[in-house]
Amino acid sequence: MQDNSTTSFIHTVEEAFRFLQEKYPFFMCESRILDGEGAVVRYESPLAYVEVWYDALRGGDLSVSFGLLSESQSRVPFLHTYMASSSPALEHCIYKLAMQVAEEAQPLLTGDADAYLYRQQDHDRHRFEWWHEMHLRGIRDNAEYAWQHKDYMRVISLLESISTDLADVEKKRLAYARKHASK
Repeated sequence: MQDNSTTSFIHTVEEAFRFLQEKYPFFMCESRILDGEGAVVRYESPLAYVEVWYDALRGGDLSVSFGLLSESQSRVPFLHTYMASSSPALEHCIYKLAMQVAEEAQPLLTGDADAYLYRQQDHDRHRFEWWHEMHLRGIRDNAEYAWQHKDYMRVISLLESISTDLADVEKKRLAYARKHASK
């Protein structure tokens, strides 16, 4: 079922991203309503593609991804994403995202393979950093629980597993736990 936000999304993307057709050799090759509440608009040039995504089910997630047509696995997300909970917010975010693409993504829009490689490496680094932070948070939460319950052997085991990432207070807790574990 097409709702007003997905129809509005497609129309606004066509307007906001018109610069792709005016300044670069892109043409809009697809605009599609997705299952559920979302849509995608795809532009292609002889070298690259740009996809603008909207997912109302995920809180109005709005994003852009790029890719080289010669490499199917080269999809690169643009690191600016927005959440739009209303039609006016969606329209505002689409124009803001289009402006950022126009200002920051010229090498991707011209199909510069080195720019795609750099952007992919940057995305992979951000993804790894996020995963690493989530991993540390889980260990720290468990260590805090063990600390509160005076399970010093568990504190030692958990904090030693992240010894290179310990904050000063965690180092002190580890030393304290080592001292009191055998008692």
